[in-house]
Amino acid sequence: MKTILLTAALIAISDFNIHAAPTPPTDFSDFRQEGIAQRVSNQTFPGERVASQFPAIVTAKMGKSHMPISLRAPHKASEVKAQEKMDSVVRTSVDGKPVSLQTFTYTDTGKYLRANNFTLNNKGSWELYSYYNYEYDAADRLIMSEEINVTDEFQNQRYEYGYNDNSDNYAWDIYYSPNYETGEMEPLQKGEYQYDNEGRPIDQTFFYWDSYTNEWIIFGRETVSFDNLGRQTSYYTYVQNDSYTGLVGDRGEEYIYVGDTDTDAEVDGFVWENEAWLKYERHIYTYEDGRLVKNEFLYWNRAAQDWSGNDTYGMYDNLFLNEYTVYTYDESGRLTSMKAYSMNNAGTYINSSIDSYTYADLENGHIERVREQQAMWQGPYLSMIKKEIQHFNAFGAETYYKSYSWLSGQERATDEQIRDIDDNNCYHGGVFYGFTDDEANTRYGQSKEEFGYPADWDHVNETPSYGMHWRGTGNDTDDSWVESTRDEFVWHDIYLIGNTHYEWENGEPHAQASYLFDYDYTVLAEDIWAWPMTRERTPYKLLTCKQNYDADGDGIWDTDGDYMSYVDTYYYSILGQNNLKNIISQNSEIETDRFDLSGRRLSVPVKGVNIVKYSDGSVRKVLVK
Repeated sequence: MKTILLTAALIAISDFNIHAAPTPPTDFSDFRQEGIAQRVSNQTFPGERVASQFPAIVTAKMGKSHMPISLRAPHKASEVKAQEKMDSVVRTSVDGKPVSLQTFTYTDTGKYLRANNFTLNNKGSWELYSYYNYEYDAADRLIMSEEINVTDEFQNQRYEYGYNDNSDNYAWDIYYSPNYETGEMEPLQKGEYQYDNEGRPIDQTFFYWDSYTNEWIIFGRETVSFDNLGRQTSYYTYVQNDSYTGLVGDRGEEYIYVGDTDTDAEVDGFVWENEAWLKYERHIYTYEDGRLVKNEFLYWNRAAQDWSGNDTYGMYDNLFLNEYTVYTYDESGRLTSMKAYSMNNAGTYINSSIDSYTYADLENGHIERVREQQAMWQGPYLSMIKKEIQHFNAFGAETYYKSYSWLSGQERATDEQIRDIDDNNCYHGGVFYGFTDDEANTRYGQSKEEFGYPADWDHVNETPSYGMHWRGTGNDTDDSWVESTRDEFVWHDIYLIGNTHYEWENGEPHAQASYLFDYDYTVLAEDIWAWPMTRERTPYKLLTCKQNYDADGDGIWDTDGDYMSYVDTYYYSILGQNNLKNIISQNSEIETDRFDLSGRRLSVPVKGVNIVKYSDGSVRKVLVK
């Protein structure tokens, strides 16, 4: 079942961090480049993988410009025969006043070269306040990316990249940030990377720069390995030791699979002890007819030197006891029970919990599943702690849910959800209830929602024309509601291109925010060299984006301040041409490139004679003193 977020699509732009002093980073994962697979299997079912996330160390601040472009966005050449390139984006207020401007240039292979960000000065002309700059080597590989703020050097940042041999994967990168006293760029962090024959990163080492000793200090490392089927077989991390002179092991895992599948047979966990890796945890998975029937968690006993568990690990001396879970199924292959057993201090396994599942066929191919959970939470016996009733349609979407709890000493309903999902699995709305915890255990409405569809809706694609939310009014009724929000949607085929969001105040709705995208549906986005954000919304050529805000609720779109309503207009030109002179409304010339007398591109003005190229196509020699 699809989920629709009933909020305006507002673009969040985050400030990047300015480091006050070269202190050792506390977490090197944010400096990791794409590739190292984080596969953490503890307390997961076999075959599950934790999705790898590789956040950039810096989110670029764009200020009054339009497009939050990460410095570390992919710099791959276009694989299609682009016919056009995006030249610029102009932002104007809803009353037609120019606000800001971005201009873009690319390499001959379609990679990002430079983005200039302009705002209006007090004379009413465009003034450059920041820009992105990129450099490539003779093999067309990225060797530098930077953001330069013209008026505030403390916001500058830069990455440099190095390569080995003819590989497209960079072997190292260095991140620079401004010195907190002088504003001059200085190194902050470095990563070094090794790859296997398939181009997968298998070893990454991280350093921070000590400006007092002028040397790189190692602070982290992580490694992975793969088998001949491309399956990950290990994952190890290392952190800085207490003396800040080297690394010690942090955590490790190794993986064994069932045959040639991606299903786990065994996962072993390691801790660092006595300057070596100690295998302290073993997860063993047993299958019959392709179904998991037993999941064992065993822990190493260092005194007995066996897998009997009942040992302590870690700085807090946590006690680890062995446990296992047994799974049973019915003739249809549906799970009917999960029985968990834990070993006590005497070395005997005790049944610690039971989850039982029963099924019933309902009308229209729907199925009811009842789950009852028992656990040993009050003395040496199992007692009910929770019950869940769920209804599923033929697509597996949940149409009904109700839960009960015994934690207060007796059965209490806690939650009920009723969803309207049609035979094509499209969501029309839902009602969500809570229950009082007193003796009456009264059901009361918490919230409900409804989606409406246009008259020509095809009853297949989920394209609602509006969505409404209500909130409940009290704890003693299930049918009294107060409308809280409303959203109206605009679609092109299956693509959501517009939304107006309403908030209810004093019993009346007012439009708080809206957006609307306009596209040229005859031109595919893949035929255009464009900066990020333009290909992610639809596969078509983006023309305009309108964003409106009414922060004070007076019924009029705001035209000033942080919530200023605006229109972004995207301009394009045929490859090999420049259209900038036709789209800049101010009578001012915009610098697009700068070179020294030898033809080398300059990222900043340099003393002496500079050759400056402007948006109208003219080129001049400028003396910089």
